[in-house]
Amino acid sequence: ATLRFSPDGDELAVVDGDLLYFWDCESDAARRVQFEGEGISDLAYSPDGRLLALGFHDGSVVIQERATGREVKRYDWKIGRVSSVAFAPDG
Repeated sequence: ATLRFSPDGDELAVVDGDLLYFWDCESDAARRVQFEGEGISDLAYSPDGRLLALGFHDGSVVIQERATGREVKRYDWKIGRVSSVAFAPDG
């Protein structure tokens, strides 16, 4: 499993295979999102918390809006499993 706190510390994202859970740290409420593919290997919040980067076992990386889940960009470099994703400090 992979765990990441949002930049403001209000949310915890947890990856478990094809499932991504978001926990609201104040209310303790959880929301589950399921993705198609070979599983999520890592995730990162953008510095402002508006975007998520998701790395997948199939070698793709998806950038999506955090609030809506809308895919902003998809990359597939055909380099094998993406084991880590990150945003630059300036986003």
